Amino acid sequence: AAAAAAASLARAAAAVSRDERASAAAAVSRDERAAATAGAAAAALLEKLCSLRRQLADVPRSGKLAELVKRAQDELRQRFNMDMQTGGSLGGMSSQTVERTVSGFPYLEFARLFPEYLHDMDSRASGSLSWIQQHLQTMLSNLREEASKLDQQILTKATFAIQVGKTLPSSDPSNKFRIDVSDGHGLRPMDEIVIGSDEYNRVRALGSIITFFQLACPLEEGGLEIKKLCIGPVFPASNASSGKTLNFLEQIEIFDPELEEQRLEQIVRDHGGNWPNDAKKRKEQLISLYTGEALYRKVNQAMYTDDPKLLKEHAAYIRALRDVFKQGQADPIDGFEPFSGEVTRRMKLDEEAVIEYVERFARGQEVCWSAFTSTSEACKGGNDEFGDLEFKIRCNMSGKVGDDDHYFPASVSRWSKITTESEVILPPHTFFRIVNVQVASVWTHTVVIMETTNDPCVWKVIQAQTWGVFEAWAQTNCDLVDTRYCKFSIINAVAKAVAKAVSPEAQDPKVNPLTICIQYGANPNEVDKETGNTPLSTLARAHSRSTPQGASGVVEAIKTLLHEGADPNLKGPGGQSFLDILPGYDLEAHNPEAKDIDWMYWVQDGVDGKSTGWYRWDASAAALVESKFQDWLAEPGKALGKILSIQSTNFSYDVDFSMMRQRNTTTSTIRKIRRHVEETTKKLVIGKAW
Repeated sequence: AAAAAAASLARAAAAVSRDERASAAAAVSRDERAAATAGAAAAALLEKLCSLRRQLADVPRSGKLAELVKRAQDELRQRFNMDMQTGGSLGGMSSQTVERTVSGFPYLEFARLFPEYLHDMDSRASGSLSWIQQHLQTMLSNLREEASKLDQQILTKATFAIQVGKTLPSSDPSNKFRIDVSDGHGLRPMDEIVIGSDEYNRVRALGSIITFFQLACPLEEGGLEIKKLCIGPVFPASNASSGKTLNFLEQIEIFDPELEEQRLEQIVRDHGGNWPNDAKKRKEQLISLYTGEALYRKVNQAMYTDDPKLLKEHAAYIRALRDVFKQGQADPIDGFEPFSGEVTRRMKLDEEAVIEYVERFARGQEVCWSAFTSTSEACKGGNDEFGDLEFKIRCNMSGKVGDDDHYFPASVSRWSKITTESEVILPPHTFFRIVNVQVASVWTHTVVIMETTNDPCVWKVIQAQTWGVFEAWAQTNCDLVDTRYCKFSIINAVAKAVAKAVSPEAQDPKVNPLTICIQYGANPNEVDKETGNTPLSTLARAHSRSTPQGASGVVEAIKTLLHEGADPNLKGPGGQSFLDILPGYDLEAHNPEAKDIDWMYWVQDGVDGKSTGWYRWDASAAALVESKFQDWLAEPGKALGKILSIQSTNFSYDVDFSMMRQRNTTTSTIRKIRRHVEETTKKLVIGKAW
């Protein structure tokens, strides 16, 4: 028996250092080893704590969590023999796949990790628990508290509460439901607000009087702050399994299926709904209750604040409403399908807050909203007139979009009580990918462009140099290829990837990714806002360090850019030009014949009935543009954005070759322009070539 206990202890402590193993073994006397069953069970618990401590090692800012586990390990070793009476129940199978919360905390599903030991511990009187059970109960409580704080830090960074007014004094009885809002409040119908510290509500209508939905109680106290809630997506830790918090996992994901329908029916009836026998009608009732006001406020408050009490109170409803959006569900509502298209959601923040918030977005980053989130269909007007920060989300949810645990965005306009909204709901913790950020210095507001994650990530496609996939992405997302006003540069990323190709054979000879970029409107002189490089300067650096074999592919890329109007003298802020890096490069070798040069302008507004695409300047104007272009190229030390005036047949234009754009001096219409070298020039239309 002693040998068996010692062997069990040795196996359990395998993850502990040699000194710790020696210390643990020394703490177990010869007599204690005789208690083989209890010793082995307690050792199994010790092993689980060691595993938990190892997993905490990569949780950001988790020093306190790890210290709690270490303290429990040390004390458990010292009191190894004090759980003889319950030690036999300490065993259990640990999870092979560890769920990690939004902050990266390894949620070990405690009831499964310690199945019998913890299953009913909370319901037992503390006097009936052994020392180890009591100590572990305290440790787990502390762990939950600290993990919840980490989750809260993530959620808080996505929540903005902006004061827009105060409640009126209650001395006048007519003020009981009235508030005074400041000028420029930015409120719009269906905006979420908080009155005081805990009264969640929404704007019902705007006008000479701003109305809200029925309050939980009259505004007896004057001077309460009215804050508008702006909820953005959260940024889960890099090692998070999902965007779920510890409280969400414990209160929503763990439940008794046998009691589920009874609890759900009670919640629905308590909030004025009915409970029909038909499963489809029940789901319609769930949507109706949410899009109205019966449950919207409390459900979102529970999920925004991560309040375990509110989550538990509404858990059955949250689960059921989420399942309405579930892939592969039984008895789906007729006509309720995954939404495909673009939706928008806007936030009204001050300029400083927008800049600070957007700075956190990275290319290809995956984010999610923590609650059910209302958006508007972009093609039906959306909410374009409100807000300084806009999220444009491209949902490609056609066909089967995932396994049966996948939840999809869907339009709820048909079932919504708010008939004026073209509302699309995003289920909680649905991940979206950051494609790019259009900066507010050019646009009237900042736009964050996002997409569903079932499509390939364009940044990974570029990095992998799968140019056929890139071409297909460009055809589908033609308006995203031109990134001259964006935080992240597509054409510079392509140039960087081309520069890394070890040989021409590594590239698809049928697809020129730089030509694809320019075909869909990219600027060959675009300066990368992150590096200060241009596509040409990136290729110049690659050429200077490449082998003769590898250089040939880079030379072809350089030729493409020069033919398309790239300037070898151009440099971004703090960067170097192509000729700074390769001062002796033979540019003459890439000079095309004049007859092969075309200048084109880009049409996307349907002017004169033209479809979207490139159109040639007339021959005389094109020759003049080329002449001006050559003068511009030859001018040393020219500034970025220098404007040249060009007279066409009927109009005059200001042309900026560094940005490859023209402005009609009469109409002020701005269009992209392109220099193209090809013996037979094609008129390009998005998705087609004529």
